Amino acid sequence: MRRVTLGRLAAGLLALGLVMLVAGAAAGGTGAGGSASWTGSGPGWGSFGFMGSGMMGGGMMGGGNGMGQAMGSALAGRVGQPISPAQATALGGATPTGATVDPTAKRITFQSTDVRFAVLASPSDGPDMTFRIAGLVNPTLVVPLGATVTVQFINADPDMSHNWAVTNAHAPFSFMTMMVGPAFPGAVAQPLGDPTSAGLPSETVRFTASAAGTYTYLCEVPGHAAQGMHGTFQVTGA
Repeated sequence: MRRVTLGRLAAGLLALGLVMLVAGAAAGGTGAGGSASWTGSGPGWGSFGFMGSGMMGGGMMGGGNGMGQAMGSALAGRVGQPISPAQATALGGATPTGATVDPTAKRITFQSTDVRFAVLASPSDGPDMTFRIAGLVNPTLVVPLGATVTVQFINADPDMSHNWAVTNAHAPFSFMTMMVGPAFPGAVAQPLGDPTSAGLPSETVRFTASAAGTYTYLCEVPGHAAQGMHGTFQVTGA
């Protein structure tokens, strides 16, 4: 028990050090949707300055969920473009244009090089700590090599911050998956806060699937990928 407690404390201290190192730094540009851009792994953490009392007062020391809850509260209404719950539900269940959805295999295959889909993080009517895409939970996404991928990421979790990134990380996932970084430039959405009366926060990002291979999409908030927020992202072609 003592070793587990020390391990969690060490992870919490590392996360706190990362945020303190870069808190208050300017955001690194704009995403495809025009909102402040999440800069990804490592130094990108803390670029929105979420250093409220919840973060400093022990929220981060509670592990991934404690940090996620503190971030969700601190970032609520500060980042992301709000959309209505009805819009979010429709987007999370819609079949993407030019895609074939196989519910049995939990696979979505895109034939076109213009790939567009929406991702809901932890919707209230689905399994906790998962993503919903085209009505499926954590489906495998298959896109052609060279495809331009446009993703509308929506945080539907009522009390937890999440983000979405395509990375080279694979299970078993470390607590600090954000240290791996995105597999492609731009293949990462910023952490979004809790929903507000204005709606659910969303961000649109765009990247090019420039190298064939098998990758993982996941939530980079510490501990969340290990709790189930991940899926396979395959880029196929010569």
